[in-house]
Amino acid sequence: MSISPKAFSQGSSEPPLANGVLRLYGMRFCPYVQRVRLVLAAKNIPYETVNINLKSTPDWYLKKHPKGRVPLLEWDDKKLMESLVICDYLDEKYPEPRLWHQEPYEKAISKIAVELVSKLYEHFRKAVKENDESEFANVFKEFEYFERLLTTLKTDCFSGNKPGMVDYMMWPLISGLRFYMASGSYKGNLDFSLIKSNQPKLMAWKVKMVDDPIVKICEPKQEDYINFVVSFLNGHPDYDVGL
Repeated sequence: MSISPKAFSQGSSEPPLANGVLRLYGMRFCPYVQRVRLVLAAKNIPYETVNINLKSTPDWYLKKHPKGRVPLLEWDDKKLMESLVICDYLDEKYPEPRLWHQEPYEKAISKIAVELVSKLYEHFRKAVKENDESEFANVFKEFEYFERLLTTLKTDCFSGNKPGMVDYMMWPLISGLRFYMASGSYKGNLDFSLIKSNQPKLMAWKVKMVDDPIVKICEPKQEDYINFVVSFLNGHPDYDVGL
């Protein structure tokens, strides 16, 4: 069965799930869903996607997730919620290639970085919602830690010399910030180019991630992402933009 990429809304019927099929419930521009997509693609795991309208959530989806959030991974009679939980599961269930460090100390350091990424998400979401200059400043401040970490690691990426779990957990936020700035929605006084001059290792990492074949497979078209950002900030998110 071919499932439409358009978001399922109130009044829609739940598409049947075949036995043994892995299904990701998501939203095309959600950074948390993007995390899971990156891990699935990096491991070449077959799956199908059902996109959800988060402003008009179908009743059948609310039975799966009472809060109506995405991502949610479902197969047979099993379900998993929360992007980090899902990505951890996928790395254990499908071990090739491993995305987390296997050495315990290195893995612990990686998880600290992911925790800090989550804080960065929080600052970014609040900054966008409230157009709060101080919260945008906090986002840029968080970048300083990642510049120092790359300097300490002496690697191109946070997981080594090629992207791994930390990189794929961090990238959707950076990507979202990039498209938000490109949309012209930010009216503050912070100079985004300062990141380039003050944090060369982080900027080199960003270039590497943009060119990463897994990112290219998973990332929405720039024009669609920007148009979605504009619609979202106007209070009428167009989940099907570009389709």
